[in-house]
Amino acid sequence: MLSIAGVVFALLITGTDFNVASFMGLIMIIGIVAKNGILLLDADETYRMEGAAPREAMLHAAQRRLRPIVMTAMAAICGMLPWPSRWAPDRRCCSRWRSQ
Repeated sequence: MLSIAGVVFALLITGTDFNVASFMGLIMIIGIVAKNGILLLDADETYRMEGAAPREAMLHAAQRRLRPIVMTAMAAICGMLPWPSRWAPDRRCCSRWRSQ
């Protein structure tokens, strides 16, 4: 799974420990990659049913589905960016919530 390798590589580069937040991010990334693969294969199958050759069907499906795949990935990335800063253990707001 290439997504797992990418997450491990990112954690090594940033020097971040593998914790609950990074595990949740890993699960989200795996889900997004699987969903994008399913959408791509579904579009490929649709074009093959219409009579396209396998290579042409996959190329056409990739061209047609690229924008939604990139939009989904960017939305997930932008949605996950606040996690590390909001849940950092040295943040005052988080320490105030823990003391209550």
